[in-house]
Amino acid sequence: MKSLKVISAIELVLMVCSTIINILGYADRISMSYVRILFLIVILCGMIINFLIVREQRKNLKKSNPENKSVLLLLVVLIIGTSWIVSYGFAIFSK
Repeated sequence: MKSLKVISAIELVLMVCSTIINILGYADRISMSYVRILFLIVILCGMIINFLIVREQRKNLKKSNPENKSVLLLLVVLIIGTSWIVSYGFAIFSK
């Protein structure tokens, strides 16, 4: 489970980098192909993380302890995810 937290942190960093690339693509500083490639990479990482989380939960189904989610962590994920989606929308639909 600790490795899932590391992978999730890596995905958050990847989302922040992708948001910066989206803004640069919106400002015509870089090619839109980089925006699309990073979008696909973030989506694939998210799918892999969700698959690993579901697999881990199925293994530990009998000894299920509800994890306490940090409100601050959820807020950070919400802000980063929303900014990533909005910046991607601006970058793609502005062209």
